[in-house]
Amino acid sequence: MSEYRRNPSTGAWVLIAPEASIRPRRREALIPRTPETDCPFCPGAEQVCGNDIYTLRTPGLLAGASWSLRVVANRLPLLRIEARHFHTADGDRQDGLGAHEVVIETPRHDFPFVDYPLELATEVIGCWRDRIRDLMNDMRMNYFVVHRSEGVTRQSHPHSQVLAFPVAAATLANRPAVWAREEYGPHPEQRRILVYQGWTAYMEYAQAHPFEVQIASADSRTDLLGLQDLRPLAAVIRDVWRRLALALAGTPVRLVLRYERAQDSLPPAHRWRISLRPDLEMFLPEERETGICINPVPPEEAVQVLRSLPERTSLPDSGYLLPLE
Repeated sequence: MSEYRRNPSTGAWVLIAPEASIRPRRREALIPRTPETDCPFCPGAEQVCGNDIYTLRTPGLLAGASWSLRVVANRLPLLRIEARHFHTADGDRQDGLGAHEVVIETPRHDFPFVDYPLELATEVIGCWRDRIRDLMNDMRMNYFVVHRSEGVTRQSHPHSQVLAFPVAAATLANRPAVWAREEYGPHPEQRRILVYQGWTAYMEYAQAHPFEVQIASADSRTDLLGLQDLRPLAAVIRDVWRRLALALAGTPVRLVLRYERAQDSLPPAHRWRISLRPDLEMFLPEERETGICINPVPPEEAVQVLRSLPERTSLPDSGYLLPLE
């Protein structure tokens, strides 16, 4: 039987409807992918993207590359650091102040995140942390988003985007600043995918999107910008991405990291979060017409699918997924 659940982050009601006859399915790729010979992110085309904002040169570089990771300004930015002051005389309009950067994560073309060595995944997450830390030096910026997707856009070279906004999402949406954690709702252990070295991957009690996974620290004092050892977090992100790819037959996945500048006494863990959402199409017209989110897969059921993968799926090697508790 379907049931309504209230999301403590947004206050919105979500309809969990397992009897829905139409189940989620993967979005078919309709966008032609950028070939390596025409890729502006590959070695040899550095001048196309402009000057580096941030560069890493680690050992074992790909042949012909002088860098292992680059950060450049987006050529078609949604936000501009040069925009005028955020507030304008017209209360209903504000300038597009902010920052929009592209992280070119590796010189290798067509290299999916699930195949990243742990060292590379750690470097990429460290770059996200360092860029947010640097952008925070501009006191006009208060809300930061890292977005990464595979199989959704034309550009197939591994990359992510970092955006900085003057106003936090909680203010824009007029919702509580505290994001939901796994403890909300009954039986949180049924929505927990894995626990690894202080990090938890779980699904929310009243989540609007099927198979969306949240990653959070078990310690409320953990602040992303203060993290020195990022390997455990990188291992959890890679593991969850692999589980979603295996369970959903390579469906594109979007990662979003949100970080909000401290404005009050909230603990650091309540000011940032990481989400991984499969790019599934619901095909439920009732959701669009009624404005009520309808999730046909209860999170408890989706968690069991991801947890049971080692028993029912042929894995590349014994260490492909992290051990469950």
